[in-house]
Amino acid sequence: MKIHMISKKKFMISVIVFALIISEGGMLTYQYYKIKYNNELHTKVKTIVQSLPEQPIYTYKIEKDIKPQRPHYNINLSEEYQDLIWKLCQKNNLSYEMVLSLFHLESEGFDVNKISFNKNGTKDGGIAQINSRYANWYKELAIQYCDLDPTINFNPLNPDNGIRAGIGGLTFWRDYWRQRGISEEDLFNYLTNSYNEGALAFERYVKRTGTITRGYDRAILKRKENLERYGTLN
Repeated sequence: MKIHMISKKKFMISVIVFALIISEGGMLTYQYYKIKYNNELHTKVKTIVQSLPEQPIYTYKIEKDIKPQRPHYNINLSEEYQDLIWKLCQKNNLSYEMVLSLFHLESEGFDVNKISFNKNGTKDGGIAQINSRYANWYKELAIQYCDLDPTINFNPLNPDNGIRAGIGGLTFWRDYWRQRGISEEDLFNYLTNSYNEGALAFERYVKRTGTITRGYDRAILKRKENLERYGTLN
């Protein structure tokens, strides 16, 4: 009876060991076929990719990141101020050619030291011909739209200050008339003439004459067309 029990115990041990061997073998077999399958799949994918025609990588991202380059025109204005005008026009979505044309007309050829004396006792100064009566208002527009340092002593005869103030004013008038329902087609006339004589004066002119064009906007448009067509303001 004792001998029988020992034999039974040995038998159970043998069964367990055999089962472990089979189990380990199964795992090894599974791992083998898993590796083999993955290698075959990788080879197939690699073959398919290599057979595809070459395509540009990240085409959309590259095109999206390309920024427009500043046009180089034959004008009597330093590269520094052209760069500043270009940057601020891009920031405020204004026509670079329109702004150059307006500044050229206002200052009679980009004379940054030009001062004009008005009949009402005020004076206009600098490249953008900022009126002395509204200098503080234009400074605020320059701060709001064109990143002017609010701590500076604003001076329209400083070309940096004048450019920022002028573009700030044009941006303001563009937004002002858009909010009042002026079409994009007529916006050029409204913002340029408002810059020149103010919104109320221009509204009175439109009611009186029945037209939205004046010699002022026509002079700017002519310069703008010359820039775009010939690269010069004359």
